[in-house]
Amino acid sequence: MASLSNMEMAAAVAANKNIEIKKTFFGLKTQVIYTPTGSPVDCYRKEYAPDAESSLGKMLDNTGEKLAEAAKNVAGIKEVDMGNVRLEAALSRDHQFAALQIVKFTNFNYLPVSEVKFLEGADAAAVATVFK
Repeated sequence: MASLSNMEMAAAVAANKNIEIKKTFFGLKTQVIYTPTGSPVDCYRKEYAPDAESSLGKMLDNTGEKLAEAAKNVAGIKEVDMGNVRLEAALSRDHQFAALQIVKFTNFNYLPVSEVKFLEGADAAAVATVFK
């Protein structure tokens, strides 16, 4: 599991009104909470080959049933150990909140390809299937 502080979307997630960040254990550990349900938020990174970028983008561009269908397609895409396209996600354990962003390795840095997309409710639960 990844740490929120090491993700490109960290500032956007921290600024979300439904997210609370708690420092614990003398400030050495950070816990991210989705406040409407009180559920902890876990962060994930998945790396893909360059040809997966369009499928990832389609998932972020949709909502509702189209989002669920696109998430199933993305769940079927094979991860690679060192891909240059990365899907970063913050997902609540109850699957009621998700924040997603696509970043791409270019010029020795990961640069955002998409804006951070925040999902709640059924849409968040649909993208949770990608991270099972």
